[in-house]
Amino acid sequence: MKRMLLVPLLALACGSSSAAEVWRCTNQDFEAHCSADGCTVNDDAFTPMDVLVSREGYVFFCMYSGCWEGQGKVLQTGRHLSVHAEALEWTPDVNESGETAEGAILVDTQDLHALLSINGYAQPLACRVLEGET
Repeated sequence: MKRMLLVPLLALACGSSSAAEVWRCTNQDFEAHCSADGCTVNDDAFTPMDVLVSREGYVFFCMYSGCWEGQGKVLQTGRHLSVHAEALEWTPDVNESGETAEGAILVDTQDLHALLSINGYAQPLACRVLEGET
């Protein structure tokens, strides 16, 4: 049910413009974590991420029990869209901690893949353009 709510919420956040471009990305094959010591890959039991990113910089990075969401700064160079967000809120915040996360995503808008970095996750993603849903 959470995923069904994401597209309408993203459309509201981006305004009502039907020209807004939104990409939906996911990792179906594995989950990766990286640190200065190297990267580890989990290809067994994991919950795929559900990521939405708009050309205007609004992002949802969803996994497991909730989503980081918020507005980021946009950089576009040619076919690459980069969004960096310094204060993404976790929802649902059942403990009302108010903690935020910093995250970034780079989307290749032509080849439809992305790289996501947030809270130790360093994840390649496969994407598709959402048409008629914004």
